[in-house]
Amino acid sequence: MYTHYKLDDGRIWSIADGRFVPAMPDGAEWQMPRGEDGKTADEDGLYFCLKSFGYPLGDMAKTSDYAAEAREKRNQLIAETDFMAMPDYPLDDEKKVAVLAYRQALRDVPEQAGFPRQIDWPTKP
Repeated sequence: MYTHYKLDDGRIWSIADGRFVPAMPDGAEWQMPRGEDGKTADEDGLYFCLKSFGYPLGDMAKTSDYAAEAREKRNQLIAETDFMAMPDYPLDDEKKVAVLAYRQALRDVPEQAGFPRQIDWPTKP
């Protein structure tokens, strides 16, 4: 398994560190990433290579990656309270209001000023 990618311009990407490193470590297994056309890839090609193999994107992550991750987390948190929002679930009015407010705050997460890189996650009631 490869541990590093080396670009044509000499920069070395560490898969484990999720960033460019100053030198290739001794004994590292590496390759030059290749684009769909078979030619060696630039930084954009490296990004798509990392993403397609499911490697952590680290410093290469784009805003859209952070947004997708945040929405996935938000959806999971909402799903965890689905049963509490059912009309026949036994909650008193005060707790029901708190749960519904929490769920709405989760839906509003993408509207926060720092989204998707800085998120103030609401507290579960």
